[in-house]
Amino acid sequence: MLSMRMDLEKLGLQTLNVALSVRSVMTPDEELLCWNEGDDLEGAARLGQEEGFDVLPVRRSGQIDQLLHISDRSVHRLRKDDLVSADTSIPALLRIFKETAGRPLLIISGQAVAAIEWSWSHD
Repeated sequence: MLSMRMDLEKLGLQTLNVALSVRSVMTPDEELLCWNEGDDLEGAARLGQEEGFDVLPVRRSGQIDQLLHISDRSVHRLRKDDLVSADTSIPALLRIFKETAGRPLLIISGQAVAAIEWSWSHD
């Protein structure tokens, strides 16, 4: 019986691996709370804090290429470690969250940042 349950769990993980990707759970670009360079920084930071975020994506010339750290209002360029592919599987995303201590990840689709995803423990 235990072997059958383990086989079913493996099958479930394989199905999850194939059926669900980051694209299926990400917050789409058009719904992102962003700071648009040139807009009111303090207002964006306040709104981000109210929503419980530590960082906000920064949109410059229509593209997200930086992160605004709300605590000190500093802006940093995106690094490779800040990005994950939209085609990444959910189990792989969970491993990444574990390895990165729950920091926000920007989702890349093609050549552009398309979304943001947070681990469930970002509080």
